[in-house]
Amino acid sequence: TVSHPRRPTSSDAIQAYCLTKNGAAICHPSLFARGQALRDLGGYRERFRYTEDLDLYLRLGEVGQLGNLDEVLLDYRVHPGMTSTPYNVEQTLAGIRTIEDACRRRRLKRRRYLAGRLHKASWQFTDLRRPVVGLGYACRAFWADPLRLRNATIVLRSLLRGFVWPKRLDAKP
Repeated sequence: TVSHPRRPTSSDAIQAYCLTKNGAAICHPSLFARGQALRDLGGYRERFRYTEDLDLYLRLGEVGQLGNLDEVLLDYRVHPGMTSTPYNVEQTLAGIRTIEDACRRRRLKRRRYLAGRLHKASWQFTDLRRPVVGLGYACRAFWADPLRLRNATIVLRSLLRGFVWPKRLDAKP
């Protein structure tokens, strides 16, 4: 099945998407940017390995305008053998660091922007049978946005999955 997820088109919407969603709002293979702007920013930063593109888009948005075309011009295959697949947890953790860095530069309250990524990290660590780490991220997600029901449920899920009911919930007897 080929899908073309709608991407935001305005600069403000792209910035908001990059800060709050679990992914970048610009499809990396389709990026067009001024070479001088990339050189001025120092290009990719090694400390944000696995989320270099997200970090770059957030920094570009601080010095200029970003945009997406409303028309789909690129098709690419998403599959389990992709380069990012084996590094999914590392990518999530790097995303948390990337958003924290962007919020620090912009003087934004980090809690508001981190809840989704913390939630994802909690699920990943709980599924990897690291319940204490998963619970830690679940509690951070709940603290970041206590009014969201999903953040309360992930704390409960981490407790049940890791401590009360340690076997995989989806495993057949």
